[in-house]
Amino acid sequence: MSLPLLSSNFLRYSLISGVVLILGYLYFNKEDKAPNLTASNDLNQLNLEARTIFAHHCYSCHGEVKSKGGLQLHTKEATFAGGDEGPVIIPGDIDKSELIQRITLPHSHKDYMPSKGEKLTKNQVQTLIKWVEAGAPWPDSLTTSVYRLAPFEHRLPKVPQKRNGLTNPIDLFVDRYYEKNKLKWNKKVDDPVFMRRVYLDVLGLLPTPNEISTFTLDKNPRKRDKLIKQLLAKDTIYAQHWLTFWNDLLRNDYSGTGYITGGRSSITPWLYESLTKNKSYDSIVHQLISPSEASAGFIKGIQWRGTINASQRVEMQAAQNVAQVFLGLNLKCASCHNSFISDWKLEDAYGFANIFSEEPLEIYRCDQPTGKIASNNLLFKPLGKLKETTDRSERLKDLAGLLVQEKNGRLARTFINRLWAQFMGRGLIEPLDFMDNLPWDQDLLDWLAFDFVRNNYDIKDVMYQILSSEIYQQPSVAYEEPERLVAKDYVFQGMVRRRLSAEQFADAISQAFYPVYTDSNFVKKHFPQINELKTSFVRSSMVKNDIFLTALGRPNRENVGAIRNSQSNLIQALEVTNGQVLNTRLQLGSEKWLSANLRKEKLTDSLFMNFLGRLPTLRERKATQSLLAEKPTQANIQDLVWALTLLPEFQLIY
Repeated sequence: MSLPLLSSNFLRYSLISGVVLILGYLYFNKEDKAPNLTASNDLNQLNLEARTIFAHHCYSCHGEVKSKGGLQLHTKEATFAGGDEGPVIIPGDIDKSELIQRITLPHSHKDYMPSKGEKLTKNQVQTLIKWVEAGAPWPDSLTTSVYRLAPFEHRLPKVPQKRNGLTNPIDLFVDRYYEKNKLKWNKKVDDPVFMRRVYLDVLGLLPTPNEISTFTLDKNPRKRDKLIKQLLAKDTIYAQHWLTFWNDLLRNDYSGTGYITGGRSSITPWLYESLTKNKSYDSIVHQLISPSEASAGFIKGIQWRGTINASQRVEMQAAQNVAQVFLGLNLKCASCHNSFISDWKLEDAYGFANIFSEEPLEIYRCDQPTGKIASNNLLFKPLGKLKETTDRSERLKDLAGLLVQEKNGRLARTFINRLWAQFMGRGLIEPLDFMDNLPWDQDLLDWLAFDFVRNNYDIKDVMYQILSSEIYQQPSVAYEEPERLVAKDYVFQGMVRRRLSAEQFADAISQAFYPVYTDSNFVKKHFPQINELKTSFVRSSMVKNDIFLTALGRPNRENVGAIRNSQSNLIQALEVTNGQVLNTRLQLGSEKWLSANLRKEKLTDSLFMNFLGRLPTLRERKATQSLLAEKPTQANIQDLVWALTLLPEFQLIY
């Protein structure tokens, strides 16, 4: 007697629970390391620590722009003047200082401060207590900023000496870092894991079973380097995959706000050509800032319909996006008022936006006109000065030339940081758009940036440098607490285990089983270079966004997308298990596979090889044999494939 088959619904909801358990995550608040306030610290340092806490936790309600309760903490005079009910700091007396009383209340208390945003850690509270106990020192002559500004120029650190068989400069810097942090190298991942990883990272596709077999049997000790070069040379497939990264970064898409009304322009034909030709990074930047008609959409921005605030006018969008994408600088706060998170002022943001404007801009503070007219501002003095001209196109050409000067170390470091995060799951600096934060290894970042420039900003060259390193070939690291990746005491231990992107997930199913997207989904008008698709499916990077891709993390691209969240969530699990797009494609695919009349052993082997690049284990074979009829039905096939798509081994890049 054959065993009864599990119902589809029972299997699905059992697996939903499993996948949510496996891919879900927990959030915990962790304390920062104690500040270094030893006896050798002078009073200026203690003051700087206190002001830094005010800047990062208090300015949004008690800063230059907003003074809740009449209290401002951004200057000495305002801080000690207190609020509407009098002083909140009594130097030398913590018991009478209302500020200390408020920050030491239970977090749930209605009077606890800060009432919004991130809570103070125990060590931050202790810092403020020590500051007040010491008399709340705040020297009149103290001008040190509480915000770090990263060095602008390039720097070429000395590469550590070769040892332990390591030769790639990246590995030598990491090896020194490991030694300092008492970490050890692990054994490299095996060939199938490496192959799947590098295929997905370079081409966004899975290796075929034949490719895996051939590579695994190859005895050439340099075969991994050879494979990386072969993949990078696949210009068309490479470009189709990396469209996703660049579209997110440059706010480029095929549909959405502005495209129908003409308030937004696509740069896809130019971008696709740039990627297929491996255009140098400095050329890409120059052509986006001083654009032809084909590349003008980036600085053109989005002309929003209806009433908008002054910080969203197209000139300010251009300033915000150029600063964020190419300089790792967030100007959004400073576009409305003086920044709460940096030293950038409203006049700085308007001065940069003024460069993109046909007419001089009036400065608006919190959407109210000030009557002041902005003057051009390049943000960073080492860039030089713009030529005086009323011709916007000439001004943009001058700006582009100044930004791509070889001495602009910030330009190269920002891109290198993005690329490292793309391959390794976490940047050398986090968040990616805050390049004034400290990297976990300054020498490694600086060397990569310098090497990138001296190799003529060759994007594929620096990709090869990273992909061929030993550290890229180490086992991935899983983090149960994602906030550890951005913690101040983060220690790099290797590549972060990542979930497939929406596009990688869809394309993997298209490869392994049945096309998720077909010719009818292809946005042909955006790719005039492509006369005919020569693949059995349309890459999901070349279709309009839909509910399936959105649920799996593809953004609407109305804002710059530095990096996508690699953590799973319930919406994704529900879309994969019950969404119409995927279920429809799995049903059609099951009908096609059914017509091949495969016996269950052959069917099982074929699907495991296609999805996972290996044959099923004895335990997996036993489980699938109990699931499948001797001559599998369409429902059997669909359930098996659906179960394979939910396996962490399929959904994650190990």
